[in-house]
Amino acid sequence: MILDILVDEVDVEFDQCIIDYFCDDECIDTYNDEYVVSADENSIASTPLVTTLNVEAGDYLTITVDPTDTWSAGAADRTSNADGLTATNPYGGNYGLYNNGSAEFPYGALVARIYGGSFFLIGSSFAGTITETGLLELMYWDSNSEDNTGLVDVSVRLEKSVLCDEDSFCGDGFVDEGEKCDDGNSDNTDSCRNNCTDRSGGGGNSSSIPGDGDGDGDGDGDTPDRLLETGGDGDGDTDEPEDTPLTSRPLVF
Repeated sequence: MILDILVDEVDVEFDQCIIDYFCDDECIDTYNDEYVVSADENSIASTPLVTTLNVEAGDYLTITVDPTDTWSAGAADRTSNADGLTATNPYGGNYGLYNNGSAEFPYGALVARIYGGSFFLIGSSFAGTITETGLLELMYWDSNSEDNTGLVDVSVRLEKSVLCDEDSFCGDGFVDEGEKCDDGNSDNTDSCRNNCTDRSGGGGNSSSIPGDGDGDGDGDGDTPDRLLETGGDGDGDTDEPEDTPLTSRPLVF
């Protein structure tokens, strides 16, 4: 199932256990979000952007920013991309590191934290396993926000491990405990019945009519139509015989 939800003009795509790859015991759910982070409104000195992503310890997080997106901490030489005002800044000067008392990163860098937790540097790209649980926050790293300008587009990909057998059911396409087969469809006439039993191992009955044990399609359960023949015409009815009785026809072996 894929759901597209618009949250604050951000398109969020939820792929549930049908993406990327499957393991023996688990699958991966991915959540792909896009956010716009402002150097002014979302500075650590003002109000960090709180995303809609609820991250849990053990989740794998990937965040990327176009390195040509720029923002500024004020004067012209304070322009940088999400990597910040470092010695390798192609858009402005190097202003070193800012320590807010609990973390130290380059001025002008994109920084994140799990709500209420520890700060960690994002820059233009980040990939790693998260050790805390809460909503993801994104922010511009600066001591004040009064003269900040610009914004960057941030792409976030969150991968969650999910035990598939927790939500397993007949028809999910996986052969689980107690199932003989599971073809993932609702066709009860193929080789795998809708109760996940194998038709080839069920006595050769190919009819989909309940109770039709002889497979002739009439649902009587046990008696082939030819044995109910009283008219002698070979059509399975019990009334009008044809010109040639059934018993007069040659037997072919």
